[in-house]
Amino acid sequence: MGNRRRSLLFASPLIEVAQLVVIKSSGTYIVPANTIKLDVFLVGAGGGGGLPVASTSYGSYTAGYAGEGGAVVYQENMPFIKGEEINVVIGQGGSAATTANNAGNKGGDTSFGTLIALGGNGGIAGTNSLPSIGSDGTACPFGDIESESIISTDLFGANGGDGSTTTTANVGGNTGAGKGANRSTAADNASFYGSAGGGGTIYRTFSNTIRNPGLGYQGIVILKVTRMIKESEIPLVEKFEIITDISRTSWTVPDNTKKIDIFIVGGGGGGDGSNSVNTNGDWVSGGGGGEVLYVEDISFTKNQIFELSVGDWTALSYGGEKGNPTTFGEYTVAGGEAGKESNGGYPYTKDGTLCPFGDLSHIDPELTATTKYAATGGYVRYSNGELQGYSGNKTGGGGGSIKGNAGNGTFYGSGGGGMGVSSGQFSRPGRGCQGIIIIRYYVKSFE
Repeated sequence: MGNRRRSLLFASPLIEVAQLVVIKSSGTYIVPANTIKLDVFLVGAGGGGGLPVASTSYGSYTAGYAGEGGAVVYQENMPFIKGEEINVVIGQGGSAATTANNAGNKGGDTSFGTLIALGGNGGIAGTNSLPSIGSDGTACPFGDIESESIISTDLFGANGGDGSTTTTANVGGNTGAGKGANRSTAADNASFYGSAGGGGTIYRTFSNTIRNPGLGYQGIVILKVTRMIKESEIPLVEKFEIITDISRTSWTVPDNTKKIDIFIVGGGGGGDGSNSVNTNGDWVSGGGGGEVLYVEDISFTKNQIFELSVGDWTALSYGGEKGNPTTFGEYTVAGGEAGKESNGGYPYTKDGTLCPFGDLSHIDPELTATTKYAATGGYVRYSNGELQGYSGNKTGGGGGSIKGNAGNGTFYGSGGGGMGVSSGQFSRPGRGCQGIIIIRYYVKSFE
């Protein structure tokens, strides 16, 4: 009896967790054994656009009908058996008409077990005397689905725009339905789940010139599966947020976050300018790279709001400007040093710093694993009786200039180039580039 009480006291508690499951291809869904509730949202495929009758009047246009969006079905608390295998069929988008006075094809039906969402009809054959824009679709009640880049305002099953006899195309409904053809361009294919293709247009000359109608888009099934599980069974998922907006002032810790690491970069310094670089050893430096800071596993509370600021570009100036600081909560990094002029030796330069998070090009193509942040700007130096300009350091330091404006910093935290001439009017030094905040956080999630 004592052993039994001990096992009850130390048993891991179960928690209720809702998981979104997106199904985009036909197959079988197996209901998990620990499921307590199953909500189903399904969308039939969109229909393809149709083509009108060709006019008998030379030089005239006729408009065709758009396809219709697929039906949307929502079933809350669908009956199920734990471990049950449920057949899933995803409807495919309807093809468009290819010859005059022909209908587009119907979109395929989408089904989840006994639930069926009918595919949208294709645009009918014949001439459309009252062409119009497409109507909007229907929102999914589950809100944002980050893993699929679906947001709460996306609408499923929108109608396409009809063909047009003018130069203005009829837009398709939100989200992703195809716009109709007009006098000069073909209709668009649909591009979002359950949406329909636009209607076509025919121009009558010695032969018929067809502005093709658009294709419908496939259907989808989205499940909200509520389960009772141990918290330890929920996987830890790595996520990133990249903040470059200099007007942004805060970041809120997302739900279920377990760990946060940050990489922050101050704004680069501006290069200096001079019109008296005329003695051997004289130099004018570019701006310094912004300070860089990486902090792993910072302290936070649930849904904490961190105040932040991203260091802005330096102002336009003919003298060196210190870079602007970047802050995130209690952490602050300084902006890069302003460029300056001196004699003897060489100005300080440095290459940039790699981000410890590695390749982030799936979020921003510029942020590769080899990209370096906060490089110094290039400089100008008088040597052996002549002025010489030197390029900035990797990645993005602005180049030094002896004629014309120096280069601005081109990557986060990099300094602007210095500008120097021997006498007279000199051009503008380069501006320091803005800073950046990169947040890596880990959440308990089934995404």
